[in-house]
Amino acid sequence: MDILAKDELGHFVVIEIKRSNQAARAALHELTKYVALLKSTLGVQLERIRVLLISTDWHELAVPFSEYLRTVEVPTEGLVIQAEPNGEVTSVKKFTPVTLERPLSLERMQQIYLYENAEKRDQALAQIANAARQASIVDFIILKVDYEGDKVQVINPHGAYFLFSAPVDYNDKASLDNFIARTGINWEELDSPSENFLCWMQEFEEVDYDSFEIGYPEKLSSICSTGWRPKLTYRAGRYETNSELMPDESLRKVCKTPFVSPAQPDVERKVRLIPAQSAA
Repeated sequence: MDILAKDELGHFVVIEIKRSNQAARAALHELTKYVALLKSTLGVQLERIRVLLISTDWHELAVPFSEYLRTVEVPTEGLVIQAEPNGEVTSVKKFTPVTLERPLSLERMQQIYLYENAEKRDQALAQIANAARQASIVDFIILKVDYEGDKVQVINPHGAYFLFSAPVDYNDKASLDNFIARTGINWEELDSPSENFLCWMQEFEEVDYDSFEIGYPEKLSSICSTGWRPKLTYRAGRYETNSELMPDESLRKVCKTPFVSPAQPDVERKVRLIPAQSAA
């Protein structure tokens, strides 16, 4: 600990000054250790502890400190300082946490576009992908599903099954409020919050379909066991860029369905996407 001080309210303030040659993780480890010592050894209540991390160089520190702020138990701030070679501080400003990517997790709320013929379905794939991107949904998967059973009651035997990861942690009020302000999405308090994103998709590029249904994991598993054959058609966002770390076999487990993988990248994987909606 570089400095242990008290503020005007009598709270303990742990101040760690990161040196340019000090690893970022080491600095955060020091903070965690000193807070634990105050709490366990001296019996200081967490609400009476504050933490300050000061550094002139935040290049290496920005991401791990932003992650640290998500889980730390006490009020914590970072300060960016500029100093002369003789040590005189010339400016001080508060560090602004960087925006971190959410872990990939498929939402329970899914979407199924159904078609009487396969050609119409295949032509709609680009519409689905573009509508998703315009609604700020970057990480998504599209499966083609085709009915190969013998039930004549199935009048739309071809489908495009849309699965996605939410672009924001809607359980984090601050993150959600920022997302709403930045994108202008009309957010409603629904039983399934992720339905807001699917509704928002419909406000952009119109998707041509013959029938439409809401999907969910159990429904996907059910149709795959009743004569429908799923095929992975499109991986977007991190599902595409992380294809080596998350191969098709891993996606099968995530989607809980034994879809067929394309033998090679084809026109389906090269659906032309228009740019995602820019921030206001």
